[in-house]
Amino acid sequence: MQTITVIGNGRVGIALAIALKRAGLSIEDIVFRNTEPNVDLKATFGHGTKWLRWSEYAGSTSDVLLITTQDSEIRGVVDAMTDWASFPKVILHTSGALSSEILSGAREYGSSIGSLHPITAISDPVSGSERLSYSYFCVEGDALALSTAHRLVSLVGGNSFSIDSEHKALYHAAAVTAAGHVIALFDTAIEMLELCDLDNITSKKILLTLVQSGIANLMTGDPAKALTGPYKRGDLATVDLHLRALEAKVPQLIERIYLDLAERSAEMMLAADPENEKFKAIAEKIRIANKNAV
Repeated sequence: MQTITVIGNGRVGIALAIALKRAGLSIEDIVFRNTEPNVDLKATFGHGTKWLRWSEYAGSTSDVLLITTQDSEIRGVVDAMTDWASFPKVILHTSGALSSEILSGAREYGSSIGSLHPITAISDPVSGSERLSYSYFCVEGDALALSTAHRLVSLVGGNSFSIDSEHKALYHAAAVTAAGHVIALFDTAIEMLELCDLDNITSKKILLTLVQSGIANLMTGDPAKALTGPYKRGDLATVDLHLRALEAKVPQLIERIYLDLAERSAEMMLAADPENEKFKAIAEKIRIANKNAV
């Protein structure tokens, strides 16, 4: 395996291409649909890489084809293979939610199919290519595609793990919960502080410091040990104060977010210490509040 073709010149695709080139692989073609790459980006890859519009592309002589398009466009790439003159040994897509089976039509052309999803936020392809070197990648698919994906991840310095194809969507939902939903939760907490007459910038600074300390705790222990606050110490009186304030001052959506997460916190502590009467009381209090919330 020496040569790579990338279909899609978005942030993920270009970041992977840069990282793989840095690792010594040959990026033969980068295929794009709309946005013409700028001169600086082309210079990053040099004259050995061809930049082709999708309308000009007629198949790949590369060992590996990486499809890094939006999820909705992946199947169209496979459908287009009927018009290709040559086919890659391995095809991998980078979707987080879709399994390799979206590429199943490529098997009849002799290609081994799989997926390779970097679990990291890439806002810029150049800095993103550096971030890949310490990121985790979820890989799955046919045997040859799977071994190829593991090797590509190793070459860029990342860490890979495999799951069954049937679990791909649930895996991605977990990743979104840990990343995107945490940002949404952070925004919710900012809104709550703004109701306390703090401005947005100040609220963000205050909460960032708190969140960073929580992440630091999580780095050294499991979630139940990292948890702090009234649920960890079994402080029913403080929990009751929270519920009264939420009912009186915040929109129902924010109240429900708090209650759902509070129920999870209470369950975590009960699981760690099932006979703790304080934890039992808090769990019951939250269950009733959640049931009564509209």
